[in-house]
Amino acid sequence: MRERKVWMITIMLLIWSALFLVAARSHAQNPLAQLAAHNSARATPERDAKDEVGSIRAAASSDPYSGRLIVIGFVGGFVNRDDSFHPEVQLATELRHRYSSSAYVEVFGNHHREAAHRQVLEWLDTDGDGILTTEEKQRARIIIYGHSWGASETVALARELEHRKIPVLLTIQVDSIGKAGEHDGLGRL
Repeated sequence: MRERKVWMITIMLLIWSALFLVAARSHAQNPLAQLAAHNSARATPERDAKDEVGSIRAAASSDPYSGRLIVIGFVGGFVNRDDSFHPEVQLATELRHRYSSSAYVEVFGNHHREAAHRQVLEWLDTDGDGILTTEEKQRARIIIYGHSWGASETVALARELEHRKIPVLLTIQVDSIGKAGEHDGLGRL
């Protein structure tokens, strides 16, 4: 139990650091407060029926640093994405509670990387035309984390996004176990 708390606290600190860096990059005086206030005024809830994923779409803005933070988590093994016993799910719940107006947060099973990829693309497509512009890609503020096989999926998703020229701020892999056909080791994404 103690290890789970340490894991969750460590991940929270990394994500808070990323939130701070995103806000600081936009020259905010009080980064977290301004990031939350700036984005909450522009968000409206929607439900994505095709992937059974709740999402919130942000309206387009001329500020290139106005993109909401996207946090994607992957659970390990054969864990369900809504199993609240696991720290990956607990972390997402905590982030949604604290930063619902400034971040999209979702957890996926490690066998559902394609759904996670589609969800990220949908969140980035602020004008809803199905095509990501260079500006929409530049607004990307993405953190991906995972445990065990989920950590392997973290690296795989980051590589897919890099291939599309979509930047990823941070990847966090805990006890990574490479899945067949995936390389989860160090090196260039």
